[in-house]
Amino acid sequence: KRSGAVFVVDGNNFLKGIFTDGDLRRLLSNDSSSLQEPISKHMVPNPKRIESGASAQNALNRLRQYEIDELPLVDSEGHLLGHLDIQDLA
Repeated sequence: KRSGAVFVVDGNNFLKGIFTDGDLRRLLSNDSSSLQEPISKHMVPNPKRIESGASAQNALNRLRQYEIDELPLVDSEGHLLGHLDIQDLA
């Protein structure tokens, strides 16, 4: 919808990485030919995340602590369930 990120998952919906709008801006400003490369070369592997049982306050604290705008929501095994945007909580 209005997310500033793409979450990369494997065939089992296991979170593998994140690629943000900031990553895209940096990629375009450095070398636009990199757009032909796999996203796995430019994503942040093993991104910060939060498990589904955590409180909204815990999620907001984590977003602020790491100064990030997007936080993937995963189950206890690391499967992507959704995500939180700082604008959803602040």
